[in-house]
Amino acid sequence: MLRLSRQAPPVGADPFLRWKMRAFFAGAALALAGLATDVAALVAAAVAVLGAGLALRFVSRWRAGRPPAGDADAPSGMDQPKRP
Repeated sequence: MLRLSRQAPPVGADPFLRWKMRAFFAGAALALAGLATDVAALVAAAVAVLGAGLALRFVSRWRAGRPPAGDADAPSGMDQPKRP
């Protein structure tokens, strides 16, 4: 079930989430328009917008001070304490 709320996002939420969503929908609209009209410039613009949205992922991780996903040295939460 989808639950809509106007409350403030929880602490630790991604501050760029809305910008990422906007970039995704704008890139998708540009891509569909470019494919429908067979205009390569629109498809290229869509790729650029989607790339900017992808870059926001790394900016938000960098600003939060978290290591990138897939970092071998990062604690995963799945680590079990070693028993003696």
